[in-house]
Amino acid sequence: MGDEEFDAFFSVSYSRLVGQLYALTGGWAEARETVLEAFTRAWAHRARFDLQVEADSWIHTVAWNLAGSRRREPGAEEPYRVAFVEALRGLGREQRRAMVLHHLCRRDVADIAAETGVSPAAVRAHLARGRAAVAAASGDGSHSTVERLVDELYDLVNQHAYPRLSPDQVRERSRRSATIRFRRAVRS
Repeated sequence: MGDEEFDAFFSVSYSRLVGQLYALTGGWAEARETVLEAFTRAWAHRARFDLQVEADSWIHTVAWNLAGSRRREPGAEEPYRVAFVEALRGLGREQRRAMVLHHLCRRDVADIAAETGVSPAAVRAHLARGRAAVAAASGDGSHSTVERLVDELYDLVNQHAYPRLSPDQVRERSRRSATIRFRRAVRS
């Protein structure tokens, strides 16, 4: 993948992925930083995946794994409050993940079950509980309400998720990370 392909991939995928991670983690800054780290790794490993076939899947998996391994700092103030994210904060991790995968990533129950390693019945149960939480938070449990709240989230992300780094800076960050890893390996 060359610079132009990476730039296009970054510009198309960045905001969408920040929205998904924000909904998953409940932390705006954490979502942005996690997505930037995922793109840094994508640049470093760009020869390992086919941009046309699996780029979204690869970056999605890396970002979600990073989000799962990070510890959120307690008491961090969030600059934005979005009803969908607020409702998801009250859910367990698996319910929140099912809701994000289904409503933000547009995955069906079978795909979510395969990705998360639970049965389709468990996914449907997670989604039902998640929708109930959204209904309680919004006062309306209809499917259109969930879609309206998802649209609200993406509107926010599109307005405010601008990266602090450009694609060129992400590439440079990746090069520095590789140099640091190399120096640590040499010292060992």
